[in-house]
Amino acid sequence: MTRRERDLRADRTCRLPGPRPERTASRRLGGPGTEWDCMKFSEISRNATSELRATAERWRMIHLMGSAELRRRYARSRLGQFWLTLSTAVFVLALGTFWAQVVKLPLETMIPHLAIGQILWTFLSTSVLESTSAFQSYSWVLQNQYTPNGVVISSVVYRNILSFIYNSTVIVAIIAFFGLFSMSGVLTFLLLFLLTCVFLSASCFIVAIICVRFRDVIQIVATLMTALFFFTPIFWKQQLLPAELQWIVRINPFAIVIQVLRAPLMGQPITAADLAAFLALVLLSAAAAFLLVGRLRHRIIFWV
Repeated sequence: MTRRERDLRADRTCRLPGPRPERTASRRLGGPGTEWDCMKFSEISRNATSELRATAERWRMIHLMGSAELRRRYARSRLGQFWLTLSTAVFVLALGTFWAQVVKLPLETMIPHLAIGQILWTFLSTSVLESTSAFQSYSWVLQNQYTPNGVVISSVVYRNILSFIYNSTVIVAIIAFFGLFSMSGVLTFLLLFLLTCVFLSASCFIVAIICVRFRDVIQIVATLMTALFFFTPIFWKQQLLPAELQWIVRINPFAIVIQVLRAPLMGQPITAADLAAFLALVLLSAAAAFLLVGRLRHRIIFWV
């Protein structure tokens, strides 16, 4: 019996025998007496672990799917993907110079702050927005051959990591020009960036599953991301907010991630509260994705 057959058999045995129970509020929310109650944590854990293992084994497929979109987007272009770097550099320098005059901040403070924040926001928001339709976009892959769901999500995150690497040359050039470059800061950033990729992959998996089941959520996520952009300290600094409005940043997960990643590159210390909130985001998102994937991995194919 293959691994796929074992997983399908485990999922089928979880279904309740006999007539379907009445659809009460408890059943809709996954209360006692539902299929959620039937599947033990050991089975959920085994399913999620199997999904992770199968995804890791197909890293070549992740690379091909992730890089194919970038190659298609810049086909027959002389600069190719370096258009990402050029457009980002022009945007950051033009807006940073103008905005520094508006908020009365020196260029050596405003431009690095804006550049790092904008590039990180683009990486995070684009990954989340693309994940809302990831399973629908790759339905032809899922329906024609057995492909782990994690391959689709990983290819989305991988594609945006490649774009971030191109854009990161702008960050390196700016912090070097303004004398902010520090090897210890870069190493700290790389470690935190790995944790950010875990948080982002888990968050994208959760969003993708919800959006493929409830299609109206796609528009809700798009609207929410637009609103969060203005509540994230990218064009402005958190210190400029009054004390009674500091909660806006504290409840914004993207603001926390950007603050933690930007601090070492700017030569600033990471506060204990920001670091604790960041680690909590990583752990909670990973745990939630682990449980959701373990429970619903075999149903996604019927929703695409």
